[in-house]
Amino acid sequence: LLLGQWLMLRESPTWLASKGRLDEAVVNLDRIYGIEAVAGKPDEATRAATEAPAIGFRQAGLLFKGEYLPRTVLSSVISLGQSMQYFAVGWYLPLISLTIFGESFEKATIGSMVFNAFGIAGGLLSAYFGRRLGLRLSSAAGFAGVFVALLAMGLTFEKVPTAVAFLLPVLFILCHSAGPGANGKSIAALSYSSDVRALGTGVTGMVGSFGSVVGLYVFPQIKDSLGLADTFLVLSVVPLLGLITCLAIKWDPTKAASPDEAAGQDRAAGPPESAASVTAR
Repeated sequence: LLLGQWLMLRESPTWLASKGRLDEAVVNLDRIYGIEAVAGKPDEATRAATEAPAIGFRQAGLLFKGEYLPRTVLSSVISLGQSMQYFAVGWYLPLISLTIFGESFEKATIGSMVFNAFGIAGGLLSAYFGRRLGLRLSSAAGFAGVFVALLAMGLTFEKVPTAVAFLLPVLFILCHSAGPGANGKSIAALSYSSDVRALGTGVTGMVGSFGSVVGLYVFPQIKDSLGLADTFLVLSVVPLLGLITCLAIKWDPTKAASPDEAAGQDRAAGPPESAASVTAR
């Protein structure tokens, strides 16, 4: 991955320009977008940006102010919810497979392989649904499917034919991987301007890691206390909260101007004119 990134990936022209590296920004504009530009001399705003201290974890409060607050909440909830539900349920698919198919090692192994094959298919479909619906609505649809799957698994566990019991985990892993499973960090990376993007994705990743720890720890505890069926019902709260959050917060970076473009427009507009200056002119 490191070698591939070094050979193939290009730095963001916006970020390079914000650092005053205009010659490199021009080169990458052509390489990435086919835009032929000419490097000029940095203006005062660019010079101020290059002299400003780098934004680090100490400035994390920026993510919880103004327009960034709902974006941080949305990306964090998606990342937290998808990691909790996967590491609480998806991680234990072999155990669930053993429960469905009995103690047959061969059937349980094949079942786990099939479950994860649907996960791969869902991951490939996530890009399609992200383009068609937007990252927010595709995450909401995925959370809805996972909620239905967990609810059905809890209410019908060991009460339905094996074929039906097999299809419910398939629905879970397919909806998870096609929706929120791929979108937590994607929506974070697209929600922040380049100067705070590393901080935003870092905080979102930290929240997601916390969710994975909670999922891995909580699932066996609840299972030992309540049994597998009731555990599914309890865990269905996680995708339900994710669904509510996705529907309540309307931000979707695929349906709006990029944060860097918006920031550039604000800088170009300059400070608002007073009523007196407009009248005098």
